[in-house]
Amino acid sequence: MGVTPKCAILFLATIFGKEHDARVIRVYEMLRINGEDKEGKWCTWSCSYNFLRAFVVHLRYRDSKAVRLFLSRLEEVQKADGSWPIRIPFYQTMNALGHLNLAQSDNLLERAFRRLKEKQNRDGTWGSTQKEWNTFLIVHALQRKSHLL
Repeated sequence: MGVTPKCAILFLATIFGKEHDARVIRVYEMLRINGEDKEGKWCTWSCSYNFLRAFVVHLRYRDSKAVRLFLSRLEEVQKADGSWPIRIPFYQTMNALGHLNLAQSDNLLERAFRRLKEKQNRDGTWGSTQKEWNTFLIVHALQRKSHLL
């Protein structure tokens, strides 16, 4: 089985209450060790994002060393305007970071939140395609970080 399906299975297993299942923990552990060994780079940026997404929903793994190493990599490539290189999905990454309660992720988000005003469409949405989905991801991240009333 490829990497992306494993990450999707972990994400779904965790949000549906199976995060303590021995099989789920075994895969998380394997991926955690792999992420640490590769210093937060499991694979390509878009592939590694799938790992981040799976890890941020699990209470035990969301503040793991593998996640912190990945966040360090994100810090290294985040631009002054708060964006990331095009190969790093902006809205999805912001949403994943919104699930974390780490100073490191909060710093990344604060810079990215400043970019949001520039990227917002006249109708209040974000993105040029998948506007509803992108807007959901941003509103969810803003809500999780108490940036909404």
